[in-house]
Amino acid sequence: MTELNFAEDSEVDLVISGQSIEHVTTEEAHAVFHEVARVLKPGGFFCLDTPNRRLTEIQAGPGRMLHPEHKKEYLPHEFLEEFSGHPFRLWP
Repeated sequence: MTELNFAEDSEVDLVISGQSIEHVTTEEAHAVFHEVARVLKPGGFFCLDTPNRRLTEIQAGPGRMLHPEHKKEYLPHEFLEEFSGHPFRLWP
């Protein structure tokens, strides 16, 4: 995820990351965002979904993650704050 070597700069119309960003550290997630920004064409789309920590905490219990392989489950505001410095805008 952190190296999208299959693509040149500004070559891809769409990158989809489904239920995967929670499996990498926050530092690795920043590398993912950097690589996605690198390979996307101007006007391209980055579609990402991840579990909502508000719900996973209800299911897994306080202090536990939903899946043992998860490295970080984000609350919505944490996700927005953490990745706001990347050149993506939210779809309304």
